[in-house]
Amino acid sequence: MKLWDKVDKTPSCWVWTAYRNAGGYGLVGRGGKSYLAHRMAYEELVGPIPAGLCVLHRCDNPACIRPDHLFLGSRGDNNRDRDRKGRNRMQVAGRWTTRGSDNLRSVLDEEKIRLIRASTKSVKEIAEEFGIGKTTVFDVRNRNTWKHIK
Repeated sequence: MKLWDKVDKTPSCWVWTAYRNAGGYGLVGRGGKSYLAHRMAYEELVGPIPAGLCVLHRCDNPACIRPDHLFLGSRGDNNRDRDRKGRNRMQVAGRWTTRGSDNLRSVLDEEKIRLIRASTKSVKEIAEEFGIGKTTVFDVRNRNTWKHIK
């Protein structure tokens, strides 16, 4: 199968029409392995992708493989781009969730985060009180997680 046989070249994006993963990214099978379609398109039309770099989407459409919609960036660039575009969410039980208490997997909520940060108790005491791990308490207190809560 040629890469371009499975593309719908719309006026805006060039949309991958074959198999996509859970995140909506196109997958191409070659030699018993799967490759991301947008990375293959970038390499074919723009050039090699240096080791350790990601291929990001200007259009924010994971199925798009249009080369002028793609650009290179580090993993950090990719994370910042995701956050800036509001895609810091995940799919749980078929429903998109976001950060904080909107995330269906969250044990904590904004009120509990504020209580944890204001508490003078030990990490161990807080962990036991809220039924969470000590690492979680540490991360909340040090703003490694729940950064959006002031």
